[in-house]
Amino acid sequence: GWEPKVGDKVMGVTRFGGYTTSLAVDRVVCRPLPPGWTFEEGAAFLCTGLTAWHGLVSLGNLSKGHTVLVHSAAGGVGLAALDIIEAFEGVSIA
Repeated sequence: GWEPKVGDKVMGVTRFGGYTTSLAVDRVVCRPLPPGWTFEEGAAFLCTGLTAWHGLVSLGNLSKGHTVLVHSAAGGVGLAALDIIEAFEGVSIA
């Protein structure tokens, strides 16, 4: 697996204290920042993607072929939800 090194650009998650300019987190909650991405893009991706995943998969038990109504599909979480539903070969109503 991937191991971060000093100086690597990473994106990571935290449960609390994320509204800051710097933060120390465990390496297990970090992933490499994709080439060409800004830190803001990495943070936004994790925030919206993990929120949508949690709602659809963790809480909603999304499975292959499900049909899902997505409220506010034009926002960040809604757009991430559409991508996740597509990945599960589901049908989205937005």
